[in-house]
Amino acid sequence: MIPTHGSAWDEGGRGLLMVRELADRWGALRGEGGCHTVWFEVVR
Repeated sequence: MIPTHGSAWDEGGRGLLMVRELADRWGALRGEGGCHTVWFEVVR
């Protein structure tokens, strides 16, 4: 799930939104124990 909005006072929750907007390709993998790995590619 990607947050689509936040208030100016929120301390977090914009990381995946930034990845989605700036990366050319990205994805996420589920790991053990609830951990996730997010990967991304930026083409210059």
